[in-house]
Order: sequence, then C-alpha cells, then structure tokens
Amino acid sequence: MKRLFWGLLVFGLGVGCAETEECKELDKLLTESQRAAQAVKGRATLWERVSQRANQKEANTKKLMAELGLDLGEEQLQATLEERIKAIPGATFERTVRVADGEAQGPTAATETLFVINIPTKDPTAAIAQLRILWAAPPLLRIETIVQEKGKGWRLELGRAEIDQVPVKVEPVQPKARTSPDTVPSQFGFCGAAAKRKQLATMEEEIKALEGKAAEVTTLLPAAASWEGLGRRVELVREVETEARRLINLVLDAALKSKVHLKAIGTEQELVMAELIGTAKDRAKLQNALDPDTIAQMQLPETEVTPGVARFGLPNRVAKERRRPDQGGNAPTEPGSEHPDHPGH
Repeated sequence: MKRLFWGLLVFGLGVGCAETEECKELDKLLTESQRAAQAVKGRATLWERVSQRANQKEANTKKLMAELGLDLGEEQLQATLEERIKAIPGATFERTVRVADGEAQGPTAATETLFVINIPTKDPTAAIAQLRILWAAPPLLRIETIVQEKGKGWRLELGRAEIDQVPVKVEPVQPKARTSPDTVPSQFGFCGAAAKRKQLATMEEEIKALEGKAAEVTTLLPAAASWEGLGRRVELVREVETEARRLINLVLDAALKSKVHLKAIGTEQELVMAELIGTAKDRAKLQNALDPDTIAQMQLPETEVTPGVARFGLPNRVAKERRRPDQGGNAPTEPGSEHPDHPGH
C-alpha cells in the first residue's frame, strides 16, 4: 500500500507541475494584455501634451478670428457698418445677396452676402477718406468694388471675408478588446494558473484606467491639426486682404495726385482691377504717380473693351504666392504687420 501511495503521489506531482492547456492559454493572454497595456500607456502618456496643444491651437485661432471680427454674424456686421455711415450725411446702406464667384446661376447655386454703401460725397479727397473709415478693420471685410458714379457720389461694395471651415468628426479609436480569461477552462494542476489569472485581472484594471485618455488622444491629434490649419487660413485671408487694400490705396492716392477720374476699382481673383475715365494718356498720368515697383507690376489689356475707359490691373502677389504652397509659394507666416494699415492692428 505504501508503494502504491507514493507512486500515485509522485504521478500526481508530475502531472500537476507540468504546463497544462489552461496555463498555456493564459500565457497567451498575458502576452496579449502586455502588448495592449504598452499601447494604451504609450497613447495615454501623450494625452496631457496633445490636449494642451489642441486647446492652445483652438484658443489662438479663435482669438485671431475675434480680433479680426471674423466670428461676427451678418447682423452684427450690418450693425457696425450702419453705425459708421451715421457720420456720413446722406449715405445709404443695403444688404444684398449674389451668386458666389464660380457658381452657375440656378436655385441651387451658392450665394454670398454683399454690403452696399452709397455716399453722396462728390469731392474725391473727402469721399476716399470716408471710404477708408467704412472699410476699416476690424471687422475684416473683403473690398469687392468701389465705383465713382458720375454726379451721384461713390458706391462701396463689401463682402464677408470667408474662411473655409471643414468640420472634423473623428471617432475615437478604442483600444483593441482583450480576450477574457473566463473563456479559458480551469484544469487541475499546479502550474500557477491562479496567479496568472490574478495578474491578468490586475493588468485589465490598469488598461481600463488609461484607455479613456488613450482613445481621446486619437481625436485630439486631428483636432489640433484642424485648428492649426484654420489658423493658417485666417492668416492667409488677412494677408491677402491687407495686400489688396495696399494696392487699392496706392491707386486711390495716385488718382488724387494725378487728378484723373477713377471710374472703378475692385478685386478680381488675384488682381486689383481699376478703370479710368479717359484714354491711355490718362492712365499714363496715374502711372507716373505710382512707385517704380508698382509700375513694373502693372498689367495692361491688349485692347480697351469700352471706348473712353482705360483699364489696368495690379497682381496681388500675396494671393498668388500663398494660395499655392505646393507650387513654390510660401506658407502663411506668423501674424505680423507687413504694412502700416494691416487689418486688426
């Protein structure tokens, strides 16, 4: 009997100490959980830095938009302009809608708002001073057209400085689900299965404590990039409009100095286009009142379309260079003033 007892004991110990299928499966789950824990911890460690970056980019962009009045609604913009025209006797205001550039006419065409102001001032010097008050930034509005109407004064058309905004809807990437140790059947043995299950339970608690931040990081990264991109587009719009205003002011001052009759001036894609009442000789008078660099950039039509009207264009070099960063242009720089009349300063 003693021999039989010791034999069974030795056999039982030999079987119990061997790796059972339960322990083999639990070891696989431990490896799986260790990898999951490393991935979750890696993401979670980024959470504070990425969260701060996303919040800072959002705050900076919203601040810049507020400084330029780009966060104002149409009613607020209208109220601001109506308040300004009170200082101009006889001035009138109208808010209208037109089909957006590049859109075909039709019921589904995109539209844009125009703020139209008519001022009866006939003296060019006084009228131009009033126009500059009306378009002063903030709020930053796009100067569409300035028309000197014969015997009626001046008409100013302003548009909203539109910023392309693409909503970012990113679903958080949840950590990969782990296989539950409950799916592994228990077996008789002494390979440490109970300790392995306890270790798996502890690791699962650690993972669950961090997986919320780990998942949020996957949304914060694109959010930070989105706010940064929007900020760059805001800066671009400001710089493009700044350059357009610089060119318009140059032409207005030159028209006053040369005493030519400016019929109209406005923005057309990447150009500032101007029309004079007169001929090429009158255009030459205005040209002589410009600086050499501006004269060198001046674009003249091959033929004059309207008799008695001389036209010319000045390229908005900021728009041409910065709208195409993939074609050798420069990306928008940090906010700053390249010109004294920089909007928002």
